[in-house]
Amino acid sequence: MKKLKFLIIDLMRQILQKDVLNQSAIVAFNAFFSAFSMLFLATTIIGFFSEEYKLYENLIVVTSKYMPPEIIRIIADNAYAVLPDESYTAVILSLVFALFMGTNVFHILISILNSINGIKETRSFVKVRLLSLFFLILFIIFTVIAAALLFKWSFICKSVLCSFVWLAVAVFIISFAVSYFIKKGLNLPFRLPEIFPGGLFYAVSFIIINKMLQSIFIIISGSNATYGTLSAIMFILTWFQLNSFLLIISSMIIVIIKSRKVVNVQAG
Repeated sequence: MKKLKFLIIDLMRQILQKDVLNQSAIVAFNAFFSAFSMLFLATTIIGFFSEEYKLYENLIVVTSKYMPPEIIRIIADNAYAVLPDESYTAVILSLVFALFMGTNVFHILISILNSINGIKETRSFVKVRLLSLFFLILFIIFTVIAAALLFKWSFICKSVLCSFVWLAVAVFIISFAVSYFIKKGLNLPFRLPEIFPGGLFYAVSFIIINKMLQSIFIIISGSNATYGTLSAIMFILTWFQLNSFLLIISSMIIVIIKSRKVVNVQAG
């Protein structure tokens, strides 16, 4: 209990000293604009399969459970109006643009994680850029699989027990994914068990905060269609910044625990 108290005090002190909130805003700003390139890529790809697999209809069915009626109505009314044509040129251009923007986000995040934790980046620019590209590809694969599982699970999982099982699985997967990212992102040798406490903190905080934001978003955006659109933009920016903030804090927890162990070993 005493160790936890000192950990919290040290963490709060470093959060204020290192201006973590503004650093997370930098990541959120870049992530927000990269989301448009990813959306452009997704829509160009959807143009090849939307009619055959009724992707828009299925998307509206799933998102209707998490978004207010006004937003769903706007999407449903304009889905086919913005349905892209089949264009290989658009796919190639959007892919290049999305890879550049997405890689840039991970590159910035890795740089911030190391600088905030006082770790000197000795890896070359090319190596860090390739590492960022690797994480971007993993993130896309992870997101697609998670979306597919969420889509299937929303129709299968109806009981409370089933929901708890799904929650436990989600916490474990997110913890492992974030732990692996921090392990590779930080330019220090870490074993995965040393990283896992930070990943677990992120996973639990991620689920709690996202549930809170979802409820707030529904309340605010449900009042008016105009305010709903504006609140959607603010919601996305806030979501990016809070998740970046949590990720940075998770890395700080790991480094603080690691440094304390080193000091204890040296003192012993």
